[in-house]
Amino acid sequence: MGRITSVIVTQASRLGVGLEPSFSLREFPDAASDTYLCTMKRAIPTILTVVFVLGALAVLRQPDAMLKWLEELRFGSSTSATSGEAATPSESTSQFANVRPDGSPVTFSPCSKWTVSINSDYGPPGAKDIVNDAVKEIRKATGLKLSVGQDVDEPTALDRSVYQLDRYGDTWAPILVGWANDGLSSDETGGGPGMVENSAGKDTYVSGLVALNAEGSFNDSPAQLKSALLRGLGHVVGLAYSQDSNSLMYWDGSGSMEFSQDEMAALKSLGEGECVSTLGSGGDKGLAG
Repeated sequence: MGRITSVIVTQASRLGVGLEPSFSLREFPDAASDTYLCTMKRAIPTILTVVFVLGALAVLRQPDAMLKWLEELRFGSSTSATSGEAATPSESTSQFANVRPDGSPVTFSPCSKWTVSINSDYGPPGAKDIVNDAVKEIRKATGLKLSVGQDVDEPTALDRSVYQLDRYGDTWAPILVGWANDGLSSDETGGGPGMVENSAGKDTYVSGLVALNAEGSFNDSPAQLKSALLRGLGHVVGLAYSQDSNSLMYWDGSGSMEFSQDEMAALKSLGEGECVSTLGSGGDKGLAG
């Protein structure tokens, strides 16, 4: 059964990257001891010399490789999550969150209707109208049949299930937009698409979550709240973080307040995915391709 997870956790799991620390702790001498201080005083010049020489040699011998390494330290590796082959930053980080082995993006079915439900508990006044505006903008950009449904009392939780028989009946859970008062750091949004595998073995989106921090400063400004919602809904329909500081999906959230032209083109592609015929039922029943 599909689960909603944060984008970071989703990408890490698809890459096979564990979330546990990759280092082990070792015992070191007491930093205040005379032995430790004397040892460090003698060792520091040698260590700095070795580091400088090795660094200079590396830059001189392979400057392109060093620049790539520094780029990855800042933005993360640009290795494709699906094929393991090297990809350009625009292919791996500024376009699609999930890509099938054939290179096509994972999408919602454009032939089905998708409901966005709101839990406005902990949200600011007027939040529903701003959600409506953001959904309309995503619908126009993608062509997906998105509509805002009734308010719900489902808690805003990052481990949300895409199929909730007791709450929504025998259908996929709606895309949920809600505010969380714990589990998110300041000015952070969480969530992403809810993905399952159809009977043909292809991944497809069937639900999603936009979890907004109830304490985030963006709640104080309708324009900033709409921008945060567009960013969250962009993730839901399949956009990934971007390395372009002029884009809305810029990785640290400090980019544009609106989608860039490249992002608009990517959103259009996300609305042109494969039609899946039996999206009325959820759970473990599978989907007809």
